[in-house]
Amino acid sequence: MSMNTTAEFGQHASVEPLLVDCRIVVLNVICGEVVGLLVIVANSISIVVFCKLGFHDSVDVKLTALAISDIGSLVSPQFYYVMINPWVSSVQPPFEISDAILLLSLYPHIYFIRVSGLITAFAALERKPQNLRHSILALSS
Repeated sequence: MSMNTTAEFGQHASVEPLLVDCRIVVLNVICGEVVGLLVIVANSISIVVFCKLGFHDSVDVKLTALAISDIGSLVSPQFYYVMINPWVSSVQPPFEISDAILLLSLYPHIYFIRVSGLITAFAALERKPQNLRHSILALSS
């Protein structure tokens, strides 16, 4: 492709900025917030149920810890969805938006995702060796 065709393509493919802003708001902010809040509520209900059942089995403890970690990994993107709103960024807050997103959204999200992975790995490695052997034999046949 020559430089001329890319420039022509760029000139003909202009998109209305208001349409792009509306799409970002609808898809990321509204849909992302709604789905995230529904999953946070579902995990909260799971935590309440596990607490009422009691922690008599190690599975209950692991699933409760996983639900808490999932809530943490879902709360942090909620701030991100608000901050990427084009109408919020047009206000020019007294801080750098990218720094606030890194500090309050990205780092906690990565932390909670790693904790969830650690809990899942611990749950997988805690299985008894004979159950693990039966599972491997069932998968191989």
